[in-house]
Amino acid sequence: MTGIDEENVIISLYAKQQNLSKVITSVDRHSMLDMANKLGLDTVLCPRDVIANTIIKFVRSHKRGVGAGINSFYKIHNEVEVLEFNVDESFPYLNACLKDLPLKRNVLIGGIIRDGEFILPSGDSSVKEGDKVLVVTSMQLLTQLNETLN
Repeated sequence: MTGIDEENVIISLYAKQQNLSKVITSVDRHSMLDMANKLGLDTVLCPRDVIANTIIKFVRSHKRGVGAGINSFYKIHNEVEVLEFNVDESFPYLNACLKDLPLKRNVLIGGIIRDGEFILPSGDSSVKEGDKVLVVTSMQLLTQLNETLN
């Protein structure tokens, strides 16, 4: 965390050679992200991206009122988003098989969390009230689970 990307990468490479269990590298320039990742560093973060993602999550989750919308938000290489939504009674496909959901293009249900347990879903899995659903998408600006549907 020296403020100089090149120094941060070199120090992280040294730390990794010391067999530390986890090394987190901070870089400010996006041009350094790919290089640092190719060097095999454990975790490479850009603080501006972390802050921007937090702000986007806050704005989206409050767009339709307190408590509505997104629980968690992750952006991957500015192309793919992973969003966590609560499933409530307003979801029109409660208890339906995922293979029967009319999902929009570029939307994938990547996981279901039910009673604190992670479920890796198949087409025969269903979503129940009270579940949390992980949506992986390249669509931008989703704020509600219902927006994933055609």
